[in-house]
Amino acid sequence: RPGLAPTLVVLALLPVLVGLGFWQLGRADQKRALLEVYAVREVEAPVPAGPLLEETDPACRRVHLRGHFDGEHSLLLDSRMRDGQAGVELLQPFLDEPSGRWWLVNRGWLPWPDRRVPVSFDTPQQTLDLSAWIYIASGASFLLRADAPAGDFPRLLNSAEPAHLWEQLARDGYAHELRL
Repeated sequence: RPGLAPTLVVLALLPVLVGLGFWQLGRADQKRALLEVYAVREVEAPVPAGPLLEETDPACRRVHLRGHFDGEHSLLLDSRMRDGQAGVELLQPFLDEPSGRWWLVNRGWLPWPDRRVPVSFDTPQQTLDLSAWIYIASGASFLLRADAPAGDFPRLLNSAEPAHLWEQLARDGYAHELRL
């Protein structure tokens, strides 16, 4: 038989634990609703860049861009693994000609097995039509140094902050990353 003290502790904690359980159920409902919205956005037709600039919640929204990449200001996101192989993700600025706005486009993963050899990639020079979706990270990344130093490109980073890049390049750019 439990004594008086354990019984009082259980009685004191019981309302708190029941309240936390209901809070978790509420959060699950919110998460389900959010995932439903994102699922609908993923199958919608891409929208032009102009109207998208005014969106308050652009996450997972598909966008259509027409323009060209700036291969001279590439970013490489380090420590990206795929099928047990080390690599990087290539991000490049893209100028959408109709809106005149710069976008940071994640062009995908590249293998980088030997760190002594620079990553090689090609940048298309012609005008392209892209369909991509807006990626907004769920939280801030843990970084020992969050600000990217000014200097040579391509830059090797652990996390991309588009606003910081646009500030360094003195360009009018979109605040979130796009993924093809």
